[in-house]
Amino acid sequence: MSQVNYEYDVALSFAGGDREVARVIASIAQANGLRVFLDEHHLWESWGKNLNEYLGEIYDRKSQFCLILISKEYCEKAYTNLERRRALDRALESKVEYILPVRLDDSWLDGLPRATSYLDLREMSSIEVGSSLVRKIRGAAMQVVVPDGTQDMKINPLSAAESGPFMAQPSSQLSQSIDFVVIDIAAECKAWKLREQNEEINGLFFQGGVGWYEDPIFDITMISRVERAVLLTAVGIQVVRVRNHEMMPMGGGGAEPLNLHRTYKLPLPDLWRALAEKQRQLGVGQYGAVDIDEHALCRLPDPILIESFRPYRFALHLFNYVEFCPTDVELFFCAKTDQGEVLTYQGEKVAVYKDASGTVIAVSAVCPHQGCLVKWNRSDKTWDCPCHRSRFDKEGKVINGPAVTNLPKIEIDN
Repeated sequence: MSQVNYEYDVALSFAGGDREVARVIASIAQANGLRVFLDEHHLWESWGKNLNEYLGEIYDRKSQFCLILISKEYCEKAYTNLERRRALDRALESKVEYILPVRLDDSWLDGLPRATSYLDLREMSSIEVGSSLVRKIRGAAMQVVVPDGTQDMKINPLSAAESGPFMAQPSSQLSQSIDFVVIDIAAECKAWKLREQNEEINGLFFQGGVGWYEDPIFDITMISRVERAVLLTAVGIQVVRVRNHEMMPMGGGGAEPLNLHRTYKLPLPDLWRALAEKQRQLGVGQYGAVDIDEHALCRLPDPILIESFRPYRFALHLFNYVEFCPTDVELFFCAKTDQGEVLTYQGEKVAVYKDASGTVIAVSAVCPHQGCLVKWNRSDKTWDCPCHRSRFDKEGKVINGPAVTNLPKIEIDN
């Protein structure tokens, strides 16, 4: 069988919002001698050409592999359709692997077999993906070189003085493993601003404009200070004080969500009604402040794996805020995490699950079928046996066989 001479070792296919990830992977691949097709490196070449023909050649015949960053945006956008269609056609015709999938969320490509092995950017970094790509093509013994400037960096919480308009959240009244290190009102919000911290303010204090109300959106960067990765399952706020003219429905407009990879919406009508009720109970006047401790959390539809000391940026949209419009709000931001991990406890392998409220459930990590150790499935929140695919829920109850008995519960000290 003749050797195929490809022009590129790998072609990258991705949505525009994931370009920074693609750049890191491409830079590592090129630093280790791989020939990479990244669209922005070939603008001069594609200029004026029929893209259907030009890109079709790249993804159909000229590349040995095609690395696809699979995300919701990639699956939905029309402009990625040509690349993914030609790549899938080539994969169906090929007798060896061609598409190298990398998942950014729970999305999957229609037409790509579910049994296809993939890497997951929620569990590993883009540098690790780039290194895996080099070893895939050059061999496992390859000593991968990472270019200067692409090394992962730890970040430290910023002080208000260091960060200009950005503010680091002071210590919350809640015990949590997440630090909110950069917080700002999104540029789309015209009526809100953060007030500088002083001795009277424990949390973050933000003010709305007079005569105009809108849903506030926060541009937030967080890090985990836990030494191992944790699963972010919910974000929200803890309100400690509000002040307003009247706690009643008022007019206003809603800002458009911030253009980030993820924007979480947190509906708040129930919280504001609770604040209004307390204001009435306390007999606070229309210009008085109400001290209160109320929480509002939204569960993430797609939980995110937060690695130790690696920043995660998102937008939090306080939705339906205009139904009850305090003009001044003092709050802390909250994050909830849950995680599963196999640990050694008193000489035994134990599968330990801790939910967002801190409740711990411990069961034996030994599959009762043939004694293999189960692994935590972060996406489905199940304990899975890698040997014969038995599956158990977080409490150890059998979901799928061949195992027929549950994982025994184990009492441990939290």
